[in-house]
Amino acid sequence: MVFYKPAENEFFFQLANLEVREDFSIWDNNQRRFIRQMPDVQNFDDLKFMKQELFQQRYPEMSKVTQYVREVLVIGTDGNLQQYSFGFKKSANDQLEAEIRHLRGTNRDPMAYNFKYRKTGSGLATTHVVVLMQEVGIPSVAGQGAGVQGVVRPNVMQAMSGVKPSFAGVKLETPQQLTLNPQELQIMDLFNADTKVYSEADFVQTFNATSTKYFNLLPDTARVKLMFKTLYKK
Repeated sequence: MVFYKPAENEFFFQLANLEVREDFSIWDNNQRRFIRQMPDVQNFDDLKFMKQELFQQRYPEMSKVTQYVREVLVIGTDGNLQQYSFGFKKSANDQLEAEIRHLRGTNRDPMAYNFKYRKTGSGLATTHVVVLMQEVGIPSVAGQGAGVQGVVRPNVMQAMSGVKPSFAGVKLETPQQLTLNPQELQIMDLFNADTKVYSEADFVQTFNATSTKYFNLLPDTARVKLMFKTLYKK
């Protein structure tokens, strides 16, 4: 399975399964690459348990790296799901594990939910975060290997991915006399086409997240609630 390399510092994903494997390697600062064998070490995994102070003394130009590899489903530029491997840092994987336990503890399937991964900062100040998003349904994915395309129930956040807004011929005045801007109209159209039925709280959360991510706009909550009451056709 090919590893996913995000084009940006955040992306949305679903879990292809609940399995996770720990992957240990060494980063060589001189060669700028990961290595998994050392000429003077018979059992490479022994380095994982070597005390950090001793490791730095013996290998001053190297760093120990552990990631937690999972199979994830990411929406491609064609709008279809594609399956990849992705290595989460421990902090992000711990957050993901906590969300999985929470969902399973409330009899919900973690594979039916969208998550957002976000990386901020740089160097030692880098942080890795995983946030639980909305329920989107379990995708049906056929085949194995990188770039596997599947069928997924449509939802607002997924429908926005890779879409270039087109506002030609848009009528901004609605029958309810609530004037929407082009961005709001596009998001509302996606909500009304979505097969999921949103509560008011879920509607507001998803609307704000979509508007912020794809248009860099944060709507007024009271206005979004009014859209829910007057324009949401579910």
